Amino acid sequence: MEALRGDGHGGGGSGAALAELRPGASVQREWLYRRPDGAVLTIWVTQSRRCRARTGGRAGFVFVGRDVTAERAAERDRDRVFAFSIDMLAIVTATGRFKRVSPAWERTLGWTPEEMIGESLWHFVHPDDRAAQIERAQAVMRGEDAHDLRGRLRHADGSWRWVSFNASAATDDESYIVARDITEIVRAEEEMAEAMEVLRANAVALEEQAQELDRLRLEAEYLANHDALTGALNRRAWFHQAAVHEPSAIAIFDIDYFKQINDTYGHPAGDVVLREVARRLEAAVGEAGVVGRIGGEEFAVFFTVPAGEAREAALRCIGRGLPRAGGREPGAAAAGDGERRVRALAGGAGRPAARCAGGDLRSGRPGALPGEGGGPPPARGLSGAASLPAVRSGGATAGRRPASPASPH
Repeated sequence: MEALRGDGHGGGGSGAALAELRPGASVQREWLYRRPDGAVLTIWVTQSRRCRARTGGRAGFVFVGRDVTAERAAERDRDRVFAFSIDMLAIVTATGRFKRVSPAWERTLGWTPEEMIGESLWHFVHPDDRAAQIERAQAVMRGEDAHDLRGRLRHADGSWRWVSFNASAATDDESYIVARDITEIVRAEEEMAEAMEVLRANAVALEEQAQELDRLRLEAEYLANHDALTGALNRRAWFHQAAVHEPSAIAIFDIDYFKQINDTYGHPAGDVVLREVARRLEAAVGEAGVVGRIGGEEFAVFFTVPAGEAREAALRCIGRGLPRAGGREPGAAAAGDGERRVRALAGGAGRPAARCAGGDLRSGRPGALPGEGGGPPPARGLSGAASLPAVRSGGATAGRRPASPASPH
């Protein structure tokens, strides 16, 4: 095996080094040797000088060599990785002090290797992150790997940079660290979080606006189809619904002498009468038909039930049941049957503002409220003056439709 070169402890040449050896001393050096097959080996050699024996033996030297070719190759690879890596590589001791750092540390944080080697890692960690990082470092010292840890490290200019790093489990009181600057990533995440918060707020606002628009739409549809005073269908909507449902019968109700109520007690009392008439009509009709206000004091009902049930519901609307045996023929309505009693309640303190035609509206005699003296209580059902057309099977109506003057309502 041919010796090519020697480096290490001791003098420059082999002979000089051996000459300097005192008896019992040794020197270590690294030698390159070429094997007969041409391969070059790196040998770590320990040279010792043997003392002359007292028996007259000759003095000599002892050479012990160890092949470290693979170790040196690994070290060269590591050095190249340290030198050219864009990530920050470091070796730290068990106490958290830098033992070696790559040039990327200076490029990223501005600290030179001389300023960092021997310095504690915690000297560079943000105070708010220090407790959490120490806890994670203790896990590394216990033999656990750490992945994607985040923290802030101080830059040489005094600013703070966000860093993500992995740390290997400690072996031989050392741990390898691979760190990367993620400041821009964290800033982008924060901006994205703010943007998402704005989007969420906008989404909530849009949802609220959509709900409000739905409410306004429903309200507009309701107002377009219903009478604002009584809540019954208005004229247009009632006629449209009647055309769609093809009713079995139609009844029209008119409040006689309604103008006298307005003239005597005022329009607020007339409004109360109209609302009460509409309420009682809807209660009497129920599911049998649909009530609409088609004029000032004129209401109409189209029925969707068989004619017999429609006749019963129509009679309920004016406070009458079906004629008893021996009475008038079912389906025939006498001229005075529709002229019933109307009671309008208005004003405050729970007192009636008007007993408007509580008796016979044609005579103009006021009647008594239920429970008061002066006459029997009104019949059960709608206490309103109305003219009820006779109802016959097949959906047609017969009888007289009253012609009443238009009311201011």
